[in-house]
Amino acid sequence: MVNGWLKRGRIKMTKSRTDILAGLACLVVALVFYIQGMDLSPKADLYPKILEIFVAVMGVFLITRGALTARTSSKVEEVDFDRIKGIVIVIASILYVAAIYYIGFYVSTLFFLVLCSWYLSQKGLNIRAFSISGGFGLFLTVLLYLLFTAILKVPTPEGILF
Repeated sequence: MVNGWLKRGRIKMTKSRTDILAGLACLVVALVFYIQGMDLSPKADLYPKILEIFVAVMGVFLITRGALTARTSSKVEEVDFDRIKGIVIVIASILYVAAIYYIGFYVSTLFFLVLCSWYLSQKGLNIRAFSISGGFGLFLTVLLYLLFTAILKVPTPEGILF
């Protein structure tokens, strides 16, 4: 049964159901980060709390939109969802969170952004797409470094690399 589920790869899912699932995922992520940030100092706690609130509000919005769409829409809009890519991204996200504490926030973020954007790229898994993903990941990581470390002076988790 599982083998057949994985072989098909893609499923059709209604837009309202994807909104509800994405909203639930946002709430779970916000809760996990809230629990992990409980031992942060008050100075380092402000920005993560703002992000957690934002993610939770987005989750509630998505759940509400999904529920309202399911009730009011007579036309069922289907979304093509690739299960394999979804599973890979969930696993990559879990590994990313774990890697932050071993190799550091910025190095983990760079690897996560580059590899996930390359994997999800519409251009295929080639050198050109990897270069674009690498530039994207490097740009965002440098932007995060400048924002958190240089400007806000917020401590980020350090690992063996940075």
